[in-house]
Amino acid sequence: MEELELHSDLPRVSILVPAYNEGPLIETSIRSLTELNYTNFEVIVINDGSTDGTLVNARKMEGRQGNAVVRVITQRNMGKSHALNNGASIATGEFLVSVDGDSKLAPNTLLNAIRHFKDPRIGAVAGNVKVINRRNLLTKLQALEYIEGLNMVRRAQAFFSSVNIVPGPIGIFRREALIGVGG
Repeated sequence: MEELELHSDLPRVSILVPAYNEGPLIETSIRSLTELNYTNFEVIVINDGSTDGTLVNARKMEGRQGNAVVRVITQRNMGKSHALNNGASIATGEFLVSVDGDSKLAPNTLLNAIRHFKDPRIGAVAGNVKVINRRNLLTKLQALEYIEGLNMVRRAQAFFSSVNIVPGPIGIFRREALIGVGG
């Protein structure tokens, strides 16, 4: 499997982080995103009308952080889809990545995903979601759901190059494809 080198000629990626009441986790999530092994990306946090410390904590991370620039915008509470569309409207990347406000990505996530877009027919890449905080029955059931209900099905679909669900916690989209279907 060919690994992309860390070059400045990598395509620009915008990571969109819609966040509603993620105050305790948002700084850790943003920090993990800024530490990705990639050289040409931005992180846009969209505060979706949070009533906790999400906006204040996210703003602590604004500015240049390693290889990334972090921007924070806010909107009244309109839901995740509106937050993602607002983020996409100011994003500068050729590729848009959607992650949840409590997510962490593996260091090579962008490098591993972007290589699939060498094929111009690829419009989106589905990430492999794993629940890491398996503390109680509910989170253990969620982990089982992701493994059996999402990841196994997507692996089978990938065999036929026809994955039909790109998960909310980690999805990578070719900007022109996403805009082409209305966001």
